[in-house]
Amino acid sequence: MDDITIYTVEEIAQILRTTNSVVEVEIKNGKLRAFRIGVDWRITKDNLTDFIEKGGSQIGDSDRDAKLVKLQLKKLEAFQHKWPGGEIENYPDAFEGFVKNTQGNFEIKIGIGERYAAGQVRKRVVIFVNGRPTVEFVGTDGFVQSRLTVSLITLPNRKRLTNRQPVPSEYKNFTIAKYNSLVTGPHSMSTMAVVARIDDFDAMVTHALIRAGYRGE
Repeated sequence: MDDITIYTVEEIAQILRTTNSVVEVEIKNGKLRAFRIGVDWRITKDNLTDFIEKGGSQIGDSDRDAKLVKLQLKKLEAFQHKWPGGEIENYPDAFEGFVKNTQGNFEIKIGIGERYAAGQVRKRVVIFVNGRPTVEFVGTDGFVQSRLTVSLITLPNRKRLTNRQPVPSEYKNFTIAKYNSLVTGPHSMSTMAVVARIDDFDAMVTHALIRAGYRGE
């Protein structure tokens, strides 16, 4: 037992170049194995290695294969979108393409920009499905280090998923966290959200297709 290396949450966050809250999310989702000493989490070196070797926060390949048969994207010139309230949003970085799943073929457009949210300017990603803005991701507090974004989960009844409700089966292989545990500030919601890296378009588009399916689109 003397040879076991044990880390605190703070030490894991430093190793993975992320924040304490992100590490705690991975523990609570069961992707990073840990144990408690009193109220504090501890992680062994073997569990950290296992987490990294299994791809960390990524959605499992089998789950992606079932939902996204083929996602084809190409770089797109910057574009704008006018929201119903008249606000015009700019997306300096953008992609477009098509995706096929068991429900059919969909036109996908991804706009990446910045927007003021929860007290600061944050990275923002909007996924358009067949021309309609379907889900929005926002950069977390530790975005510069973690590159993580979050997007609220809306149920078929158009209500937000709370931490007291079971996670829908469609989201079983996503990393899920309370929105305000990763995005803190004024008006930050306490309901549940999908967590995805800024470059994980598979996860983002899958989330968008689930939302579109809930709408009957």
